[in-house]
Amino acid sequence: MMKRIGEAIAARRGEIGMTQKELAHVLKTSQSAIARIEQGEQNLTAEMLTKISAALKKDLISLMSGSSSFIIDGGRMLEGTIAVRGAKNSVLKILAASVLYENPVTITNVPLIEDVFRMIELLEHAGATVERIDERTLRVDSSGIHNPELHMEVAKRFRGSIVLVASIANTAVCHSQNKNTALAKETTIRTKRLKCLSK
Repeated sequence: MMKRIGEAIAARRGEIGMTQKELAHVLKTSQSAIARIEQGEQNLTAEMLTKISAALKKDLISLMSGSSSFIIDGGRMLEGTIAVRGAKNSVLKILAASVLYENPVTITNVPLIEDVFRMIELLEHAGATVERIDERTLRVDSSGIHNPELHMEVAKRFRGSIVLVASIANTAVCHSQNKNTALAKETTIRTKRLKCLSK
């Protein structure tokens, strides 16, 4: 279903001559997010579908031929199995905590949502290596973290970035203490200043 929606979005965007960058600007998101949506690699909320429909000046449902509808006949015993997906609020904190480990950390059942992709962008900007093992499994290696500052253009687009501040700063300090004492002191000062500003 997500792939069909993505294809419909890409087709309509092409019809009206809008680039991915332009659509991203209207939706206040990143171009990489639009690319993931069009490839069917990102889940969409009803709110985001509404915004995309408005930006493309056409209802997304009408773009999709043969769209499905379901009639629920209740009052019967339900049975079967479903896959329980990972929670956004949990995985953001797990990703932030993963940089505190010396060895690579493998995280499974990662939800395919925009906040997760943005958190990955922040980690990579700081110097971490984030490897996608499969669709919902990530491996985070923080041994290369050297930059104590968050990528502001990415961070300001979602509130969850705040959970990464302390762990990134701590890891950057630890990695730099033996290499560059000045950087370590500067990082500590910035972290204290940020803590004061957040009160």
